[in-house]
Parts: sequence; C-alpha cells; structure tokens
Amino acid sequence: MPTTARRGPVNPAAMPVPSEGTLSRQLSEISLTLDPTRPVAIRPHVMPSMTAISELHALLPDIANVATDKEGSRKLQTILNSVPDEEREHVYTGLKPFFHDLMEHSSGNYVVQRILYYSTSEQRDTLNTLIGERAIELSKHTFGCRVVQKALETTKGRDLACYFKTHVLKLSGDRHGNHVLQRLLETFPDCAEFIAKELQGNVFAISCQKYGCRVVQRLVGVLVENSTPSSLAIIRSIVDEVIVDLRLLTDDEFGNYVVQAVMKCKQECGLKPVYLLRGLYGILCRHKHASNVVETAFSVAPPSLRDALLEELCPFMTQLATDQFGNFVVQRVYELCDTSQKARIAKSLNSGAAVLKTHVYGRSVMNMLVRSRIDAELKEDPLITWRKKEAIKRARIDAELRADPLITWRKQETLADLKLPPSFYYPTGQQPTGPHPSSPVTPLTTTTTATTTTTSGDWTHNPNYDLPDTSSCYPQQATTTLEQSDSWAHTSYDSEYAY
Repeated sequence: MPTTARRGPVNPAAMPVPSEGTLSRQLSEISLTLDPTRPVAIRPHVMPSMTAISELHALLPDIANVATDKEGSRKLQTILNSVPDEEREHVYTGLKPFFHDLMEHSSGNYVVQRILYYSTSEQRDTLNTLIGERAIELSKHTFGCRVVQKALETTKGRDLACYFKTHVLKLSGDRHGNHVLQRLLETFPDCAEFIAKELQGNVFAISCQKYGCRVVQRLVGVLVENSTPSSLAIIRSIVDEVIVDLRLLTDDEFGNYVVQAVMKCKQECGLKPVYLLRGLYGILCRHKHASNVVETAFSVAPPSLRDALLEELCPFMTQLATDQFGNFVVQRVYELCDTSQKARIAKSLNSGAAVLKTHVYGRSVMNMLVRSRIDAELKEDPLITWRKKEAIKRARIDAELRADPLITWRKQETLADLKLPPSFYYPTGQQPTGPHPSSPVTPLTTTTTATTTTTSGDWTHNPNYDLPDTSSCYPQQATTTLEQSDSWAHTSYDSEYAY
C-alpha cells in the first residue's frame, strides 16, 4: 500500500516569489503553497503562527495593493491578529507612506484600524498626528470617520480632542461627524463641557436635525451619568433652551427625542416639561411624534403627578382608544399605572365598549384589558405553571372574544376579530336559509344585474347598520368570494395586534 511522503518544516526564506498577474491570483497561489491542511513535521500549536508569518512575508512586497483589495484587506487583518509585534512593525513601515489614502479607502480603513489597535506608543503618536491634521475632514468622510473613532478609543486618544474645538456645530449636523462627537463624549466625558458651550444658543436648531438630535441626546445622557456640579449646571441651561420651544420640539420628528431625553434626566429640572405640557396631553396623544412624549411623561412622573395627568385623559379615553396613535398611549399608560389607576382607565373604556369593539384600534385596547384581567386572576394562583397560565389565558380569551361555533379555528384567526351583530348580516331578524357568512364550507359569490345585487343564501348587508371600512370584508361586488376577503381581516388586525 503506497504511503504519503511527509513534508518537512516550511522555510520562510525558501518561499517562491509570486508570479506577476492580478492580486487575487497571487493570493490564491500563496494559499495553495501554504495550505495549512498539508502534513508538516512541526508541532500543531506552532503551525498557525509560522503560516501567518510566511504569508505576511509573501505579501510585504505589494503590501499597499493588498491593503486596498477587499480580500487582501481581510487576509491582512487576520495575519495581524496572529503574528508577533516584530512582524507587525514591517506592515506599519510598509504602509506608512500610504496612510492618508488608506484612511478614506473602503477596504484600507480597516487595516489602519487594526494597526491602531496593535500599535506601539511611538507609532500611535505618529498616527494621531496624521489623523489630527485632517481630523475634521476625516470625520465627515464615510470611511475616515471610522478611523477617527478607533483612534479616540486608544490610550492616547485624548490628544485628538483638541482638534474638534470650534467645529462642534459643523460636525453635529453631519451624517458621519455626529458619530465622532458621540464617541468623543462616550470616551472622554469631560469633553462635554466645551461641546455644550459651543451648542449653547443653538439647541433648538440642532435638535430639529436628523443627526444633530443624536448629539444632544448623548450629551444629556453623559452629563446625567457624571452628576457633578458643573454637569448639573449645563443640564439646566439645556433644559431652559428646550422649554423656550417646547411645543415645537414636542411635535417635531426629531426634536421629540430631545424632549424625552430631558424628561429622563432624573433631575428636578427634567420634570419641568412634564408640568408645562399639562392641558395639552389630550391633543398630544393623537400626534404621531408627540404621543411618544406623552408616554415618557407618564413613565417619569411621580405618583401624584401621574394622577393629575390621568385625570386629564380619562374624559377622552374612548376617543384616544380609537385613534391610530392614541391607542398606543392608552395601552402604555395602562401598563405604567397602579391598581387603582388601572381601575379608573378600565371604567372609562368599558363605558364605550360598544364603540371600541367595532373599531380596529379599539379592539386592540379591549383585548389588552381582557389579557391584563386574566393575568391578574392567574397570578393569584402560586401553584400554576407559566406554560399552563399561557394555555388557560389563550383559551379564556378565545372564549370571550372569539366565541362562535360556526367559525372554524382558521377562520377565527382571520375573521372573528370583526365580530358584528346579527343585524349586520340580515335586516329582518329572520333566520337565513344559506350558510353563515364566515363558514368556509360554501364560499359566497355574488352576481350583479343592471338594477340590484343579490347574494346566494339570502345573506345581505344591512345598509342601516353603519360601520367604517367594511366594504372589503364581505362580498359586495361581482365575483367576490369569502376567501378573497380573508386578507383584509388579516392585515387590519392580526398582523399588528395578534397576541
């Protein structure tokens, strides 16, 4: 039986020079020559390091092109992770003349970041000088901003902070520069003082910008974490500027996030916006962006203030439950309230249950009440397991909200949420002769004549029963079947409010 000849150790000095051609072909030849799966007469724990060093020596003659190639950049990063510092010095020396171009390259910037991670103190000083000379330009670049952020994370990143002074406003509104400022605040919280000073007087303008609002939120968060006397003074100045244009910021697409950040600052001044918006919460709940501020106000308000806010919303609870944004506020407020406050909300909602059960948003609120009531009842039993609780809860919800023996389980998933009184199906109150509208046995079809529309089985729509947006739920037009109308019920309720 023939035996496989074992090869000796790989000698880096005896490595063949890659032939001329494209970079990808050179890399493939190197990989084939140094295949780690080939049997070699060295210890297994030494082989990866020796292979990485050999690959690095083969790439050094064309190191700049390797760093700018997509596959070459990945291979070079992998090699840098496994070779000793002496070998990384060769990479640093070979790429030093090209650092300016590599920082803004889609593949080369990753190599520079890896070099920054493994660089020595002397190398880091040189790289920080190169980055500092173009700090603002790189911060606005798609790939350059990543190099700047990585440089700020190093041990000598503080030396770069001085380059951003007088440029905070310019970077705050930039798509990439805002990330650099956020990283600066996270890494060096003491830089919040000069950033807040440059933003002073422009908080409203910056907060209404897509990228600037992120810087203001991060600034408030860092100041709250520090909790020093100087930080509290800066927070008060920011809150004072927010209060001046509070109503505009609350309704703004991006400014509402700044208002929420101020409310969450856990300082006495953070409750000022909550008090100043009293009397407007009924209107704010129906606004797409301001409704988020209302939820935050309830979450941070003390119990006494929460009672006052709830007293303001209770008269409009039914209208809010049927609103596309207000129903989310009602559900969130119900979760945050205590037992007595939940009882007040439930009483207000139950008074308008007849309206809520016929509305797509109102049904989700009523389902929430049923789920919370069942959870409270099951919670009192310490012997029941979580899995059994879920099964009992689901069964009871089905019994309360979806009880209809003529509707199959699959039809319950799509149609039973549109539970309508018998007068909707037929106006006379007489028992129909055809199948139930929700029965899957015989699909309903309609035929249209010149004057009237008839439906098989004598199931007709009652024009006296006025319900919104039900024309696509049941057959009204020619050649429409019940199966075709299933998608309406699914998209209007199950996809968003299923439990």
